Amino acid sequence: WGQNARRIFWVRWFESDTDPRHAVTFLLDQAGQRAGEKDFRGYSIDWWELTPPNHFALAPNLQPATYRFPPAVETVAISLPAEPIKPGAAIPVVIRWQRTGETPMDRPLKARVAIYNANGSRKAQADARLLNDRHVMPVQWSPTDQPLNVYRLETETELKPGQYELRLLVYDEETLEPLTYVDAAGNPAGQEAVLGLISVK
Repeated sequence: WGQNARRIFWVRWFESDTDPRHAVTFLLDQAGQRAGEKDFRGYSIDWWELTPPNHFALAPNLQPATYRFPPAVETVAISLPAEPIKPGAAIPVVIRWQRTGETPMDRPLKARVAIYNANGSRKAQADARLLNDRHVMPVQWSPTDQPLNVYRLETETELKPGQYELRLLVYDEETLEPLTYVDAAGNPAGQEAVLGLISVK
């Protein structure tokens, strides 16, 4: 039914853990235009206007990619925009994660995806907790868990055209201490992994 919908409503109960990874709103933001929101006693409603036929795809450009942040997590695959974006448009990024094979790190973790200009200035970012399908942090993931997490970077309309470096950082949610990124040989390579370039036109 969603393919032909002109308006979709998303109802959330206060203090509910429904969609903690924000995958639903990520999909709707990609497919349509957020039209409004309203709070009621005990719940809230957001709605989107769409122009059918609608196409919903969480990670249309998912490609294998490994970036390791021991002893906690590593990426399995990444979906980046296939086309240049316009200033003011959002940059959708989807990452499939898994635990590393080491002793798990018993800490709540977040990931930050950000773009940087040629001068190294951060111009947009999205931060989100690392969670699996059961809404638990990496230390509780099974060895076969490979959850998708979404990141939507909101850019400013004044963003200058050009090439922007997209980087990934993993850090402790409570202390904000970043984990070390290691290269393919297992050597420390700083704190941020470069995922690719984002073109703005």
